[in-house]
Amino acid sequence: MNYNNDSHLFRHSNRLFCFFKMITFTVEMNEVLASARAQFVKRVGFSEMRSNAVDDFEAYLIRDALDRVRTGLANAGFSPR
Repeated sequence: MNYNNDSHLFRHSNRLFCFFKMITFTVEMNEVLASARAQFVKRVGFSEMRSNAVDDFEAYLIRDALDRVRTGLANAGFSPR
């Protein structure tokens, strides 16, 4: 397989997955909303993610997506302790 620089590979349960296109999106919100979102992604647990997912794999994808949101918020100065 030929993977270009835009591809993203990850391994889960000994399976290799490839998503050929990474996306970037920008969200505008005030500081109160950003702080609230940062608190949410800090506090939400895997059990809540799993209860809203169809299976464990989807729950792990949800967790990974929220981790990226948390990182983006932290980079913008919203990293609650």
